[in-house]
Amino acid sequence: MKSFVSRLIIFLALSLFSLCLISTIVLHAINYQTNDNAIFLWGDSQIFHGVNLQKLRKSTGKKIYSAANGGAGVYDFLVFSEVVPNNSTVIIGVTKLVLIRKRILDRNSSGISLTALIALARNQYSFVEIFDIVDNTKMPTKIFSSFSDLYPTSDSIVYTESLLFLKSVFSTVPEYYVDKENIFLLCLEKLENKNCKIVFLDMPFHPVLNEIKDASLLGVAIDRFRSKILKRYNCLKIDTLILTSQVQKMHDLTHLNINGASEVSGFLSSGFLNGFKGKNKTGNAYVFVKL
Repeated sequence: MKSFVSRLIIFLALSLFSLCLISTIVLHAINYQTNDNAIFLWGDSQIFHGVNLQKLRKSTGKKIYSAANGGAGVYDFLVFSEVVPNNSTVIIGVTKLVLIRKRILDRNSSGISLTALIALARNQYSFVEIFDIVDNTKMPTKIFSSFSDLYPTSDSIVYTESLLFLKSVFSTVPEYYVDKENIFLLCLEKLENKNCKIVFLDMPFHPVLNEIKDASLLGVAIDRFRSKILKRYNCLKIDTLILTSQVQKMHDLTHLNINGASEVSGFLSSGFLNGFKGKNKTGNAYVFVKL
């Protein structure tokens, strides 16, 4: 009986491994793109709603392949860093939501990548969490899109959560925060090894939420992470875009509306065409958007 159970466990483990390996190969195949005259973009909802792909494409004359999605987390970033071509130009959203969002709430829908799952296991993800990701994304999927989902203009901010709740979120640094930071940096290392030129895009919070962040322990950790990236890439200057205030630029406390997205996209287009002021010798730059 014990022998049968042992063989069954080994069979199931090998079957799962084979499934993951095949899915990884198919994932790379269906997401194959060349880097010829193209910009690749990754981020979560702040980037998905905050960059006008059509305007960026028209202004730069380049193809835009976006893997930005609402709720995208570090697993999705791992997959992106694996499938993006060598020597690519990439825009990476340094969004605070990616780091502070609970792991269970991450999108994790970029398909199965065996190496990405192993990276999670090495950074304190449990077997149950990894199995849930595999179960959530059984079939390989195309992660790149040319679709922009921009929030319409409005005269007032939409409050989706109470300020009291948001204060509680920022009151402590969650235990998974450091693990997410480490995986984020691992993704950047993968892009470095592929000789990618990186434009970091740091999207804003509404001033109301920014005050909560700046007065919190989590806010200190987030700002420290920004400094870590700046130091790592020797970005001595930051390309700062201060959004004009003639019309409302925010949809809610964390997302731009179509007006803000248009301004960000115009700023990025100018940087790609004329050069980013803060670009270092390797072509990396850091764009900080603020109100």
